[in-house]
Amino acid sequence: GTDAAVSDSALSVHSVEALMAAAGCVLEAMDAVAQRRAKNVFCLIRPPGHHAASSKSLRGNSRPLNPTGIGSGFCLINNVLIGAKYAKDKYGW
Repeated sequence: GTDAAVSDSALSVHSVEALMAAAGCVLEAMDAVAQRRAKNVFCLIRPPGHHAASSKSLRGNSRPLNPTGIGSGFCLINNVLIGAKYAKDKYGW
């Protein structure tokens, strides 16, 4: 079960911990490639983030979906964007 629901994205008491673990995997993957510990990487995590948006839902609604203004279509954060920004900021990619 869930402890709270935010629009179409369910949350539980462990949601933040899970989100941070997933994002941490992405950062570790970027480091592994940059430091040549891996030639390529694949992060099998949820959510990838392809539905995350700060001000629009998938239905085109212009209001934020929840009080924090994040989340849309079940993605609370965008792990793809987090990894790309991290790699750009840390490694200049």
